[in-house]
Amino acid sequence: MIQLNNIEVIFGKNTANENLALKIRDFQINSGDFLTVIGSNGAGKSTFLNLISGRVRQNSGDVYLNGKNISKTNETDRSDWCARVFQDPLTGTYGQLTIEENFALAMDRGSRRNIFPALSRERRAKFHDLLAPLEMNLEHRLKERMELLSGGQRQAISLLMATIKPMKILLLDEMTAALDPAMTNFIMKLTSKIVETNKLTVLMVTHSMEQALAYGNRLIMMHKGEIIIDVGPEEKKGLTKDRLMDLFKQTRGQQLDQDNLLLSNQ
Repeated sequence: MIQLNNIEVIFGKNTANENLALKIRDFQINSGDFLTVIGSNGAGKSTFLNLISGRVRQNSGDVYLNGKNISKTNETDRSDWCARVFQDPLTGTYGQLTIEENFALAMDRGSRRNIFPALSRERRAKFHDLLAPLEMNLEHRLKERMELLSGGQRQAISLLMATIKPMKILLLDEMTAALDPAMTNFIMKLTSKIVETNKLTVLMVTHSMEQALAYGNRLIMMHKGEIIIDVGPEEKKGLTKDRLMDLFKQTRGQQLDQDNLLLSNQ
């Protein structure tokens, strides 16, 4: 589905602060993959997602989608097939707009239509039906401003907004990091249901080792801008935290700094 060839992303190129943020020689993401992405702060995880979404442009190399070179397409163009949920529940939604207005924006992503005429009776019914299964009573609060909701409620809506239009790839950037354990569990169950129903391809950055091992069919570890471990479906089924640590040591020949790498058991 997605092929990355000879990718380099360099921040501050030709300056004293030049930093090679991402270096990927040859990497493929298959249709239907659910990749969990782990690594230390500064390992390149968010840059990796930014590259896929088009928010960051590579300095060299090529990005392919289903065999088509999309290296020069921007984030707006890629929003037709790629959506993202961020760590901060305030990101990706507009606090001063209502729930239904936020949903309308999501449905019209990429278009220039005004959101208010887009709030038809049919759309309101759709938003109601999307929210009702959450059992948060949000389906009866469509005219309430987003800023009045809790972080968990906003994150649930962000996830529904990201997937309200037909799309192919869902990018999850530490989306449960700001949530308590109970809401984290709720959001992850909701994610699994949405992914399965819509047959999505997913890249999920997480600082939770428990999440990285429990979800998805594939796990990659990043270090200094490179993908140093790529665990496929069969090996991931029996993968443990200790085994993953051992793989890191074997790959890099050094002691893994658990505090720096991640790894909460949330």
